[in-house]
Amino acid sequence: MTIVLHIGFPKTGSSALQYGFEKNREILAANGIHYGQGHVSALTSRGGITSGNGARLAQYLVPRRRTPDFDEAAFAERFASRYVSADHPISLISSEALAFAEPAMLTRFASQVVRNDDVVVVAIIRDIYGHARSAWMQGIKRAGSSRDFDAFSIESYAAHQVDLLRAYVAALGRERIRLLHYETEKHDLLAAMLRVLGVDAVVDTSLPAINRSLSSAEIEVLRACNAAHRDPAISRLLSDMLIEKYPDRSSHAEVDPEIVARFEARYGDDVAWVNDTFFAG
Repeated sequence: MTIVLHIGFPKTGSSALQYGFEKNREILAANGIHYGQGHVSALTSRGGITSGNGARLAQYLVPRRRTPDFDEAAFAERFASRYVSADHPISLISSEALAFAEPAMLTRFASQVVRNDDVVVVAIIRDIYGHARSAWMQGIKRAGSSRDFDAFSIESYAAHQVDLLRAYVAALGRERIRLLHYETEKHDLLAAMLRVLGVDAVVDTSLPAINRSLSSAEIEVLRACNAAHRDPAISRLLSDMLIEKYPDRSSHAEVDPEIVARFEARYGDDVAWVNDTFFAG
């Protein structure tokens, strides 16, 4: 039995992929892959946005996220019944929250919960600039932020995806990690994921534009509204309306070379480590 953990990282199309996993559950099953139902179906939730099917495993691996009713010992005993199918050699578990797993809990999971089963981790990593811009935009869409990107890049952004990847490598070993590059695969993320899973069947890999990026004009409208109202509920309402009404609107934006240079100085060593470790330099 192989347990495949799709851990994100955040802002790498996880919601769209989880929609695709559910839409193609029968095809996955025919190829030996079990994708269990989450608490909320991506096929019926508003905007297709869910936390995937790995929320309970995330509580085990990230203790600070646990709800009062979570029982660590009981979860370890019930893991197989929740996530594993005896009829399928591969079990796929997906949640962005898994990215924040504590190394000690990952080690415990591999040695005490799945025991003799193999664990494979699939993660998708973005270029630093694109990841930063997406994180900045999420603050505008969901948290009422009105800062511009330059200020955000100086004051708030941190490339946590590299730190999270290092933690997984330290806990489970490089050989268990399959890393995909978002900018290379973003035009057909589901096809890239299916290749990693070994699925050769003909599959409709088209995915809806879930939680798309905002256009430059939309960003300026929301920043102005956020500055005036300072209410995250209003920013969420407006961004959801724009995304649902205009799902295919272009979000292209020119790259700022000064911010690129700033990120190169700050994260050059991290980028080199990722490229050398996973992408042959």
